[in-house]
This record gives sequence, structure tokens and C-alpha cells, in this order.
Amino acid sequence: MKHQQPTLEAGGKRVLVDCGLFQGYKRSRERNRAPFPVPPYSIDAVILTHAHLDHTGYVPALVRDGFGGPVYATEGTTDLCKLLLPDSGHLQEEEARYATQSGFSRYSQALPLYTAAEAVQSLNSFKARNFDSPLGLDAMEVTFLPAGHSLGASQVRVRIGPRSDKEPRMTYIIHGEPEASEALRVRIKRQLGWRARVPEHLGKISLEDPR
Repeated sequence: MKHQQPTLEAGGKRVLVDCGLFQGYKRSRERNRAPFPVPPYSIDAVILTHAHLDHTGYVPALVRDGFGGPVYATEGTTDLCKLLLPDSGHLQEEEARYATQSGFSRYSQALPLYTAAEAVQSLNSFKARNFDSPLGLDAMEVTFLPAGHSLGASQVRVRIGPRSDKEPRMTYIIHGEPEASEALRVRIKRQLGWRARVPEHLGKISLEDPR
């Protein structure tokens, strides 16, 4: 599964949009073990668009490794994560145990990416938000808008500066599927005439200097 998970930066704040697991073939899953590209403690907040593990499943590891800020999500997404994340931790433990017993691991004792207990602990960071209720994060204003993807799924609008009817200087399209992101970028450009860009995976986006 390919996803973007960029960090948005404005007013000295750093916000991570989605925090998911790579899934699928082993080569993809091994990327979950790579060091996070920015120090977890340097992230001020996490915003989750929906509960699927390719968008939320890395949250327990991020919290364990030093992230101490809030995780904002809708009530539906928060409720689903209370089920999905501990279950994901349990499966991580079972896979590690099986790898050790079967000799599949390159190590004598395989370790889970995170445990069920760590997943439960990470739920303390969640802060549920209502749809259509702007959230101020210093220079950024974050609003969860309804989407039909799954229970609690949202589109997230992030803006800086005063509200205006003028076209935005830049529109960033953040989506779990690269093909869908590119299709939306083309549609925005064709129908609205707006500048739009699809950011790189885990790329840094300065909202104060859009390029």
C-alpha cells in the first residue's frame, strides 16, 4: 500500500497527516521498521482521515518512540481505532512469535513492531473532533469534512491566514492512492483553474511558502 503521510509546517508547528502502516508484500512491510524521517518528538499533532490501518496503524509506534502530542480524528474514526489498533498490536505479537518458533526471523527472538499494550496506551493521545468544526493549531485551521469512505471517514481541509473567497495559492492533494490523487489534481486544475500538487510520501510541506 502506498500512501503519502506528509508533514505540514506553518507558524513553527509541524502536523502529520495520517500515520499508517505499509501493508502487502514483505518488502513493503519491512519499510515499517525504517526510522521515521523526522523525530517523533518534533511533531506537534497528528491528523487522521480515517481508521484503516494504512492510515492509522503506525500511531502506537510513533507514540512509543517519543510523539507526545494529540491525535485528532472524528468520533467514528476514534471509536474504530479503539478496536483496530489493539488488534493490530496483538497480530504483530503473534507474527513475531510465529517467526521465532518457525525460524523465519533473521534474529533469534523476533520482536513485534509494537505490542497490544503499546497500542492501548497510544489511544490516550486521541482527541475526537466533530465534523465541520474548525480546530485552531496556531497558524493552521483544520476542519474535518464528511467523506463516505468508511465510518467516521473525513476529508481534511487545512488552511492558513484569513478566510477568503480568492483561489488558494496552492492546493495539496493528500490521498492513500497515487492514481486517485493525480486524477483529483487534474480535475481541480481543469474545472477550477487552481494550482494543485500531489506531495511526496512523508514529504515536508511549508504552508507559508507553497511551491
